[in-house]
Amino acid sequence: MYKAKGTKLALSMEMFEADNQSKLNNFLADTLSEENFLAASRPWPNYRTDYAPLVNFAKEKKMPVIAANVPRFLAAHVAKNNASTEGVEAQYQQWLPKHTYAPEGAYKEKFYAQMSSPAAPMKMPPQRLAAVYAAQCLKDDKMAESIAAFADAHQNMQILHINGCFHSDAHLGTAQKLEALRPELKVAVITPLERKQKGEKPAGDFVVWFDRK
Repeated sequence: MYKAKGTKLALSMEMFEADNQSKLNNFLADTLSEENFLAASRPWPNYRTDYAPLVNFAKEKKMPVIAANVPRFLAAHVAKNNASTEGVEAQYQQWLPKHTYAPEGAYKEKFYAQMSSPAAPMKMPPQRLAAVYAAQCLKDDKMAESIAAFADAHQNMQILHINGCFHSDAHLGTAQKLEALRPELKVAVITPLERKQKGEKPAGDFVVWFDRK
């Protein structure tokens, strides 16, 4: 994509939270060391192996990177407080999405099925499960709003958003929210699949086949 778009390409990531955008910008501008950046930005445990190569590539090519996600402590607040954002301190409210909703339909059914499967880490009562689903949707809403805001400000740029497959497979989750926010945007979903999954129906518009080492 970079070869095709060059400086017209921006990277957006679930793995960074909106309140850390300035720290991310400073790291990309080389005014903050990687050590201090990671110490202050709550990176995912697998950041160095899975996401640092992307960020370092963006840094090298001077690509903007969007810290798209809602801060995880706010998602945790919603999950623990019956799907409510009430009680969030004023200083943190700026990082919440402007609008959030937990849709009925395919996404909810898929989420509930996964959380109720034998492989789920724990069984949840209905009220708790509804709150956890609301927290999931809070992330989708924030990521969609982050992407939309950048697209509004940079209308000549293409955005490559990186998230876990659940957030966008079959144009659900973040993809669904973004399409509702900005129906004029062309949204395509890229799905990674192992070659041994060759018989499965892809959940995206494009498929990247890979072999797991």
